[in-house]
Amino acid sequence: MKNQLDHNKDQLKTIVANLPGMTYRIKNERSWEVIFISEKCKELTGYDVTDFTTNKSLNYNQIIHKDDKAYVWDTVQKALSEHTSYELEYRIIRADGVEQWVWESGSGVFDENKLLYLDGIIIGNDKRKKNELALIESERKFRAVFSQVAVGAARIDLNGQWLEVNKKLCEIVGYSQKELLSRTFQDITHPDDLQMGLSHLKSLISNEIQNYTTNKRYIKKGGEVVWVNIAVSVVRDLNNKPEYFIAVIQDISSQKEDQKNLKESENMFHALFEQAGGYCMILDPNTSDGVPLIVDANEAAYKEHGYSREEFIGRRVSDVDDDEGKLLVKKRTAEIMTGKTFFIQNTHVRKDGSSFPVAVNAKRIDIDGKKPLIFTTEYDITELKQKELELKVTNENLIQKKNELETIIEIAPYPIAIHSEDGNVKVLNKAWSDYSGYTLDDIGTVDDFIRLMVTEEMKDKIKKIGKSLYFLNEHDEAVEHSLLTKDGHKVIWQFSSAPLGLIDGKRTVITSAIDITELKKKDEMLLNQSRHAAMGEMIGIIAHQWRQPLSSISMDANNMLVDIEMDEFCAIASKKYANNISKQIQHLSETIDDFRNFFKPDKAISTVYIKDILNHTLSIVTDSLRNNAIEFKSFIDPGIQVDTYPRELMQVFVNIVTNAKDALVSNKVNDALIVVRAYENIEYIDIEICDNGGGIDADILSKVFDPYFSTKDEKTGTGLGLYMSKMIIEDHLNGILNVENKEKGACFTVKLVKPLSL
Repeated sequence: MKNQLDHNKDQLKTIVANLPGMTYRIKNERSWEVIFISEKCKELTGYDVTDFTTNKSLNYNQIIHKDDKAYVWDTVQKALSEHTSYELEYRIIRADGVEQWVWESGSGVFDENKLLYLDGIIIGNDKRKKNELALIESERKFRAVFSQVAVGAARIDLNGQWLEVNKKLCEIVGYSQKELLSRTFQDITHPDDLQMGLSHLKSLISNEIQNYTTNKRYIKKGGEVVWVNIAVSVVRDLNNKPEYFIAVIQDISSQKEDQKNLKESENMFHALFEQAGGYCMILDPNTSDGVPLIVDANEAAYKEHGYSREEFIGRRVSDVDDDEGKLLVKKRTAEIMTGKTFFIQNTHVRKDGSSFPVAVNAKRIDIDGKKPLIFTTEYDITELKQKELELKVTNENLIQKKNELETIIEIAPYPIAIHSEDGNVKVLNKAWSDYSGYTLDDIGTVDDFIRLMVTEEMKDKIKKIGKSLYFLNEHDEAVEHSLLTKDGHKVIWQFSSAPLGLIDGKRTVITSAIDITELKKKDEMLLNQSRHAAMGEMIGIIAHQWRQPLSSISMDANNMLVDIEMDEFCAIASKKYANNISKQIQHLSETIDDFRNFFKPDKAISTVYIKDILNHTLSIVTDSLRNNAIEFKSFIDPGIQVDTYPRELMQVFVNIVTNAKDALVSNKVNDALIVVRAYENIEYIDIEICDNGGGIDADILSKVFDPYFSTKDEKTGTGLGLYMSKMIIEDHLNGILNVENKEKGACFTVKLVKPLSL
């Protein structure tokens, strides 16, 4: 009998030792004291068996992850109360501090209803659990991207049936998600593009191609044709069997229209290009990836790059850039589109792979009714670069090479100066003298330049900028300064500087300039016209606000005269009339102060409350709104602040509110309403000004900020109010001004950068 018992024990030990997990017997669920634990304990927990049994320095509850203890306790308690087994998945903390996922199965051993102990097995499943969590997270991220991505996205079965579509795709084709899911891609594809699409899908299924991208036409719900760029790939199972298609769809109708308009203007620009010096190109920056397309170029440009005209036009500008240019093209394009004139040195690559250095002058150009483009003029500076390299060859020929560089600079068509950190001007070229009237004899030092050419208000600023130039590692961004020529004319030059290294032991900088006075005069003319227009509108508003007080004053004065004439003079009544006249005169005086403050220029940026600016705005327009039965509501946290020029911001608010008022009156809207809201996000303070005037026609929505564009007649609108508002917000206040149709009307959004203190 004893031999059989020993044999059974040996068999049990063998079974326990070969089980895939750690077996245990725990005294009860309250103490978690370990009665028995198998040798797999060391492998799973990192602790020795003796830590739990002989030494009893640990109980099992101590190694359960603190966030999972309640879950384990509740699960075990529920199973024990029902006399059933339990299964659970949780984390333990190993002896080495590492978090480990485990799976446990166990049950209570009872003597009638008394719990004797718990028996069970624990298996490590860290890898499976982490894979499961990673899969869940991956699915969550996919769902978030699918629903929130700014382009259309869809899953399509192998027969073309839409399986899943996001909100953006529904916006592009004009169908609701339910409507679109009941259709196939064939139903909305233009008949002329259908065969091409079917052919592509067939090639994907047969694995001839992995994915494809193409432009095609869709038929929207209302019958309108929309151009889209569609990228499609096929998803396959583990056996490489195709399951469904993934498609990314972008509306490119506006790009197609721009290309058509650009072709119509080619003849107008061609003659100018061919006669201009250097290599001239027009670039279209309105692309999905931010890399401009070459839409026109003169003969010198495409021949120098080794292409025919047909090969050159339509290429991405990065195709002719070297590796550094390819990396910077998006950044440079974005900066140019802010309105800055760009002057840089770059390296271009010909069709045959050879390269040559160029000096590039690039500027955004705006054409009425069309999207902005970029105009570039480039000059081959191979000779200049060669001279620069020769300057570095040896110290013995340094002076000779410097003179050669000065000669090249001397004949350059734009003002150039070379100056060093000791304040001496080494070179001042002929173009500088031609534009300013000053020669090197007049301007021998940087101090001479500041004293003679810099306007008084700019002297301190240029002194600070000048000191930092000598520590440049590369060319700086272009900056504009107001200057005085020798004959007293005020001009505006745009400067760009770059380091030349050490010359005569001094850090030396080359500074070039472009005269942009005429361009600035155009902007100033528009600004003045806008101010005159605003002045006229303000006079009209003043007239409205004064009409009622003046009428009241006149009535009280007449009453007093009648009482005197009728010999019924009453001191009490006369005092009442006089007090009312005084009150109305005070109101007129406050009105004058409001309008005088409106036109008083701000000299400095200050931190102000949005609600205060809006209240000042309302004091100007409130009577005009009341007279036209327009309700005004605002929902603004009184604590929201911005750093701004207060009166410029108030001018923008007045322009937008006045435009909203005109739209409401023109459309004869019942229950007319203007609502203002302000709220904060991560980067900006957003101020929304919305009305219920029916919105702006879609075909003119993109033009409302163009200069001289107006939906009003010539007597009531100049077309400058919203143009100047956008200029004030985006050029003066470094913000953003947008408009869109929302619900029952138009909604203008002013985005201002949050103060650093916020």
